[in-house]
Amino acid sequence: MGKTTRKRKTPVTTTHQNSSSKPESTRHVIRAYHGLLKKRMALQNRPSRDPEVLEDLEQVQAQIDQLGGLESYQHMSAIGQGHDRGGGSERIAIDWFKEVFKPPRTTSCRYDIYSPFQSLLSPSRLLEVGALKPDNYRSCRSWMKTTPIDLHSRHADILEQDFLTMDETENLGKWDAISLSLVLNFVPEARDRGRMLSLAHRFLVPEGLLFLVLPLPCVSNSRYLTIDHLQLLLNLDSPRRSILSAEHTMQLKILHFNDVYRCAPQKLTPGSPETIDVTQFAALLDGLRSPDSLVLFSGDVFSPSVESSVTRGSHMVPVMNELRPAVALTEKGNHDFDFGYIHLAKLVQATNFPWLLSNIIDTETSRVPAGLNEFVVIERPQLRIGIIGLVEKEWIGTVATWPSNFEYKDMKTVGLKLSKRLRGEQNCDIVIALTHCRVPNDIALARGLNALSPSAQNESFASLQGVDLVLGGHDHLYYASRGMSSWVDYDLTQEVLGAEADNGDVLVCKSGTDFRDLSEIDLELVETPPGSVRRKLVHTIRGKKHSTKPGSDSSPKLKEILDTVLSSVSSSLKSPVCNTDVALDVRSQYIRTEESAVCNWFADIIRHVYDDTLTMSGCGGSDAVLVCAGTFRGDSVYGPGPVTLGDILEILPFEDPIVVIELDGASLWDALESSLATWPAQEGRFPVVSGLRVSWDSRRKPGERVLGVWLTKEVEDSHTHGESGHDTPQIIDSMPIERSSGQTFKIVTREYMAEGHDGFEALKRGRHLIDDESGQIMSTLVRKYLMGSHFVNIMSKLVSSSHELANLHPTTQSVIEREQARKSASTRWKHAAKLALHWHKSQAHYQDHLRVPIMESMHAVDPCDGEKMRRGHVQNEPVSVQDEDLLRISPAVDGRLKDESH
Repeated sequence: MGKTTRKRKTPVTTTHQNSSSKPESTRHVIRAYHGLLKKRMALQNRPSRDPEVLEDLEQVQAQIDQLGGLESYQHMSAIGQGHDRGGGSERIAIDWFKEVFKPPRTTSCRYDIYSPFQSLLSPSRLLEVGALKPDNYRSCRSWMKTTPIDLHSRHADILEQDFLTMDETENLGKWDAISLSLVLNFVPEARDRGRMLSLAHRFLVPEGLLFLVLPLPCVSNSRYLTIDHLQLLLNLDSPRRSILSAEHTMQLKILHFNDVYRCAPQKLTPGSPETIDVTQFAALLDGLRSPDSLVLFSGDVFSPSVESSVTRGSHMVPVMNELRPAVALTEKGNHDFDFGYIHLAKLVQATNFPWLLSNIIDTETSRVPAGLNEFVVIERPQLRIGIIGLVEKEWIGTVATWPSNFEYKDMKTVGLKLSKRLRGEQNCDIVIALTHCRVPNDIALARGLNALSPSAQNESFASLQGVDLVLGGHDHLYYASRGMSSWVDYDLTQEVLGAEADNGDVLVCKSGTDFRDLSEIDLELVETPPGSVRRKLVHTIRGKKHSTKPGSDSSPKLKEILDTVLSSVSSSLKSPVCNTDVALDVRSQYIRTEESAVCNWFADIIRHVYDDTLTMSGCGGSDAVLVCAGTFRGDSVYGPGPVTLGDILEILPFEDPIVVIELDGASLWDALESSLATWPAQEGRFPVVSGLRVSWDSRRKPGERVLGVWLTKEVEDSHTHGESGHDTPQIIDSMPIERSSGQTFKIVTREYMAEGHDGFEALKRGRHLIDDESGQIMSTLVRKYLMGSHFVNIMSKLVSSSHELANLHPTTQSVIEREQARKSASTRWKHAAKLALHWHKSQAHYQDHLRVPIMESMHAVDPCDGEKMRRGHVQNEPVSVQDEDLLRISPAVDGRLKDESH
């Protein structure tokens, strides 16, 4: 910047007849006011109940008032900008604007060089933030239209407006120049200062100019915004740099989504009549897609949902094939393993796009699992793009069906190794990582793999291995990191739980869930010098959050596909999945006032569903189940006789997952007291338990009804067939659960209850061992158990030698051999069928029949024709016949929830 020549006859250090205060007086007021504001903010951040803090705050406020407050500060600032003091910073701004905009010759300025920035027919638009005078830029009014604003306007021509609350959509790319002269330093919160800079960037046209003035002490005394950092920020984000390098830039549009489950219409908010569905998402995606764009998906598609309880994910194959991420790729989510790897392999094979899993190795082949890719290279005009898929180690612990021969490799190590291959032998210009991780792990991975924002890239950045962008899933939230250049319809400065380590230096995006959100990401890439590790660098990255809107257009083709798929789902619902020898009474008047047989049966099934997962994480199996009778709907009596898949879904309609929480004795007692407090009203909170014996007295007042709680256990070896030949374990009390005990217990429950709904506030104290994003919905778990039982019954009849068992998993072989032994013993007793009415299943029985469906193909026992559904074809109507190989059940009331008043 050139030296400013001042006129001798009006030194800037002297007073003038137009001034009402001496220079030292104005400086004193301004500096004192800033100092007091800083002191007040520091005090306000301390505990508000501290008497000393309150007293100090009163003293500081009194000093501010004594100075004259904000009005005096603004008055002195205006005096400081008077022409008799040399003028304000707008003098320098005007000179710079003339240099850049090069306005034509007019009566008010003497420049006649044509400006490439601005049409001569349209004046440049300047937004002056924090204006103290309305006419600071009056000398430029012929070629620049100025809009002055201030938080506390002192003049009728200055718009009173908080810059931070300006409409982002209305102002996006609107201004040719923005002046933040001595404004940023007046914003007390660091987060708001960052947001002010971010908004200014978004409000500017692509070649726009930001005029930023800061007091030198604000930079020289700062721990973060040092002079070096300020210069780096301005150099990397300079519009001049953008213009100079424009001829060397390339553009890439990415469309990203993740964690999608439901195809049927869904409500955006509870109680709202408005719905959206996948056909509207498809139309939104198609409207943004172009031949040169890249559609990327970051995992979780086949489960969980009510539909997947029926189809085991097959219904999503034609849906995803129509969404056509064939120009990109997808990456596996933890729920894609819900039905086992064998079934997942069928789903993957039926899709028409590649799948990734880069950091999981099959130890039997020393390669990534069969049917998956270590990386994929995609070409776009002038670009070769390498894409890898990484999953966190914690992710594996959520997959109960994880194959023992699959070995995890460190994400960062694999990412750096693949970067070397992709940027080397594969000649990739950029590398993108699709991930399935929690937010903190994605941020740490982005930093470890040098997925750095433009402002964080130093001079040696082009020589670093790593990735250029992380696109994640797993967390069902929308998140774009603060390192993004700009983002429409999303506040980059907002606080996100888990993103506390986001310092604006990394590039990470997660795109919501369930076909509700879609990210449109525009990368501007610049070339690097020959020989650089990274052939291209991300110069700017701008995005937009798109949301599927109720009433928006639908994709006709996907709607046709979906109609076919859902009709097949409806057809499958008519198929029987078990036979019951007793009536399954699910009427509310019964199950919401006393222990019921059908609720006991469902609770016993889910008690052990996560035992393998808990054991993998070092927690051991679960201790008990506590759900509520409101979980079970239908309000009808089913059977005796066949129970259909539709009956199961009618009884279990809810989509909140089954979770496991660690709870102490006092919290468990409080939860039980709350669930019994509303008796005899038929409230949904009435308890349903497994693994517990609860003694209670309905005569006592609410809050004092629980008399005792005990964990129960099977007597060792008591389930060895016995005289009846049946697997009939003896259940006894294991230990009392004391209300005052600090011991903790692993409780299986619903996420709805764990969140404290319906009076279960006590469950909110629990620590999640299996959380809502790792758990499965109850109908899916019951369906697995019923399929496993059906498969075992069939195979135990068909297989007559160990040779015939050889093609089955060793665990399945053991299960079938045990079932054959049980049946052999039971045939010796002619009263076996009658004794079965009181047949209690053992822990081993439930665990065995839950494991089998994830280890074997269930095609032979699946009422849903997955193969036809994956091709988008209508399946045949099921034949309604009695199947003797279906599981035969006879639930009973066994006194686990006894009202001592009876």
